[in-house]
Amino acid sequence: MPEIKIIHYPDKYKDIETLRDEYIRQKYILVSFEKFKSPSEAKKLKDYLLGLSYAKGGVAFQYKKHVLFNFFANGNSEDTLNMQDFVWRDE
Repeated sequence: MPEIKIIHYPDKYKDIETLRDEYIRQKYILVSFEKFKSPSEAKKLKDYLLGLSYAKGGVAFQYKKHVLFNFFANGNSEDTLNMQDFVWRDE
């Protein structure tokens, strides 16, 4: 069962390169947008990650203040049925 150990807390749009690379490498990323001072920059970053998920055949789920972006190796979003295999701890 994959365990999500890192929650990313970007605070500016310039963090996109790091998040994009991590997302592509891991095939999932958990992001919290709570540290953004600019709601428009937060929306821009979220829209970019949603677009990347869509392009890769993935999905996004919101859980409280966090958003899990995920795509699947085979590009088949029907694998979302297996999302219960992901675990994160709200500490």
